[in-house]
Amino acid sequence: DLEAPANETIEKGFRLVTDLGEAENLFVKAEGQERLAFELIWEEKRVLALSLTLPGPETAVVLVQGFLTEGFLTERLVRVLTKVKEADCLGLKEQLAFLQLDYGEAFWDGEIAAYLLNPLKDSYSCKDLAGEYLNLSVPSGTELFGKQKLSEVIEEKPEEFRIYAGYLSYVLFETLPLLKKRLEEQGMDKLYRTMEMPLVFTLFSMEQAGVMVEAQELKDYGDAL
Repeated sequence: DLEAPANETIEKGFRLVTDLGEAENLFVKAEGQERLAFELIWEEKRVLALSLTLPGPETAVVLVQGFLTEGFLTERLVRVLTKVKEADCLGLKEQLAFLQLDYGEAFWDGEIAAYLLNPLKDSYSCKDLAGEYLNLSVPSGTELFGKQKLSEVIEEKPEEFRIYAGYLSYVLFETLPLLKKRLEEQGMDKLYRTMEMPLVFTLFSMEQAGVMVEAQELKDYGDAL
């Protein structure tokens, strides 16, 4: 028999979760892990799904539907994230809008780590990380379903969405150990931990609170320039 391609073997392990009880069991299991990777998937400020990878690796895509509400999903995820020792993600600042979280050293952001290692690149997507660090070609959302809205894709193309969403956390789970090792080798792990990650939470707080500006003083300064 011919051996299945690597991508096909990986994708078979991506599980779609639509049942409340199954989702709760998954979150309970996640709470007992030392490390996991997660990625919220949203559209128009509304969470549609969660991609979650646990050691194994075991990847699940939890859909927001029925009793599996957005509130339930985000609240349970927050509870999980406060208990694990390491939580890998991509673009944490954007996801903080849906999660009530304070700064913690558990978070490792693949986007920031990859930027520190190669600041000249213009993209640090899941697809980019998979190709550069895992030698794995994964499909982007555009390649799978063009410009179609994700909410429509979930309804009309659940298999394509399962694959797309599954890779989001799977790639992070497999990539972050490599990124962390390279940061340490290049002496940038302290910069990441003491400056870059705390700054994520600071910038998010500033964006939420806003910054007060004296309009007249700003105008006078602009005129002076």
